[in-house]
Amino acid sequence: MIAWLTRSIWLGIALVFAVLLLRFHLSWFWALVTTLFFVIALKFAITTVNFGIAAWANRADPVGFKLHASRFLYGFFEEQLATTASLFWTLPWLVLKKLPTPKTPPADRLPVLMIHGYVCNRGYWVPAAQQLIAKGFVVDCITLEPAFGDIENYPALIEAQVQALKARTGAQKVVLVCHSMGGLAARAYLRKHGEGSIAHVITVGTPHDGTVIAQLGLGANTRQMERKSAWRKALALDEPATRYALFTTIYSRIDNIVAPARTAVLPGAKEIELNDVGHVAMSIAPRCLAAIFEEIERVGKR
Repeated sequence: MIAWLTRSIWLGIALVFAVLLLRFHLSWFWALVTTLFFVIALKFAITTVNFGIAAWANRADPVGFKLHASRFLYGFFEEQLATTASLFWTLPWLVLKKLPTPKTPPADRLPVLMIHGYVCNRGYWVPAAQQLIAKGFVVDCITLEPAFGDIENYPALIEAQVQALKARTGAQKVVLVCHSMGGLAARAYLRKHGEGSIAHVITVGTPHDGTVIAQLGLGANTRQMERKSAWRKALALDEPATRYALFTTIYSRIDNIVAPARTAVLPGAKEIELNDVGHVAMSIAPRCLAAIFEEIERVGKR
């Protein structure tokens, strides 16, 4: 669904260009410049508003958004580039990319399943997955559907993908790497299917304790990610005391979607703090990928 929604943006751009060209009689150059300016300015404004809301939510937090202005600006513009790439390339087109599986799966490494977040699809993780494959891991990416549905819909999809990875590689366990809402989907999966097939869970920018931004979203899953979510509180009550030792939580002090910043950690889990990475940029920012890959290398041994 998300792939088609993002592809429709390309159609909208083409229609605006055609109207400027044919109705307002602009030259093709100025019609193109005007169209691109409008699209980029709108996307820039939305991302900027998200940063503003997140900064407000972090106003009393000793961690969130407390860094040098130059590092904030670096992360801010990196996030603008990442959201542009995601909207126009990874979500509409890289979702179609098939990831290779070696004829002889590595005997010393566990397979990795990468799970995306809200309003995304498997294309979000494909660039990172390709880097992991180059390092010798067997990797797959999943699309969670329905995109705006209940998070409880996702454990069955994850279980099917986990079992498929185990069958392809002969491994007994799988490492989960989850961005944003994907981390909550992984916790829902563990509640339903247990820990037997999972070696470790790495969550990246996951609103474990909810996020204020969820109030602006659509769908049942955004209601479940709100700060006062009854579903999320019930999920925590159902988890055994030892569950979070299975997790590594990676969070950023300037996460523009998960706010306050430390709502992305779990008590008892390993924590990795990033200073200057935006939410969408977490799948492409070299310093975030380095942290993810280091954790996979640490926990991904058979």
